[in-house]
Amino acid sequence: MGNFTSDDWKLSLELALRGAVYVFTGAATLALLSLSGFASLIAVGGTGGFTSSLPPEHPAWFGLAAVICIGVVLQWALIQLHRYLLLRLESAFDT
Repeated sequence: MGNFTSDDWKLSLELALRGAVYVFTGAATLALLSLSGFASLIAVGGTGGFTSSLPPEHPAWFGLAAVICIGVVLQWALIQLHRYLLLRLESAFDT
């Protein structure tokens, strides 16, 4: 029961590192989501909120659009980092 072979240790390490990648990207996604939500509240609330005016007459739309665009780009980058780290793990543990 306590006799681990080198392959068992290798598999355990790979699973632990893979789990760490998932936990990191999950936590970063939640942090990004909460930060984007808070920033959009500031963008809308700091200018008096939304009105029925068109976007050029009300700067809150621009702030909210910027927050959404930045959030989308950062989430895309986080997904790419997640994929890269998993590919590096696969290549590191290939035998």
